[in-house]
Amino acid sequence: MSIIKNKILALGIAAMLVLAFAACGSPQGGSDSGQSSPGSAHSPAPQDANPNRPAWLDEQPNLVDHGDSVSITFPAEMFEGVDLSPEFIEVNDYIAAVKNADDTVTITMSKALQENFMNSFRGDVDYNIDYFISEVGYLTKITYTDDMRSMQLYVEDYDNDDLLIQLLYFFCYPFEQYQFMLGQNVYFVMTVIDGKTGEVVTELAYPDDLM
Repeated sequence: MSIIKNKILALGIAAMLVLAFAACGSPQGGSDSGQSSPGSAHSPAPQDANPNRPAWLDEQPNLVDHGDSVSITFPAEMFEGVDLSPEFIEVNDYIAAVKNADDTVTITMSKALQENFMNSFRGDVDYNIDYFISEVGYLTKITYTDDMRSMQLYVEDYDNDDLLIQLLYFFCYPFEQYQFMLGQNVYFVMTVIDGKTGEVVTELAYPDDLM
């Protein structure tokens, strides 16, 4: 478990996020349609199904809405070593990029660009759901909620705990990015469910289970 966690922290945050935001002008992924693929399904968003949902899950403390644009403050590690130059801003179609006193970075972008990023993250999830459903025999279905606060992986006759854990951490990346792009506090739950009995096999709450 510790090896996987270290890989996610070292690669997922320090490398992948920098690539997504700094090295290219738009997000990359298997699909940018924002539509669910045959192997995935969206269940009702928790705010519709759970009246006891904590209010902070819907708060956006790291986002300022300017009308046609938004300013989003990202953690310092996402832009470590990145030169927030005029060229960087132009290449990425941002309006502004500012490093704050606490080393966090505030990016101002159009709402259209923000939406493109979010659709790309959803597309990445749907694309990879299709891939893993086709390649991992004991995975029967993967669902996730519209707000990307939870994902459910259904398995039958599985025999590889390590792979299950790796899959959970693999999907953490686009979920984390999606919530960063909304200016939210990052939190989501990944649950593995036995498709035959309905019992929970294992569950990961991110980031709590990395502490």
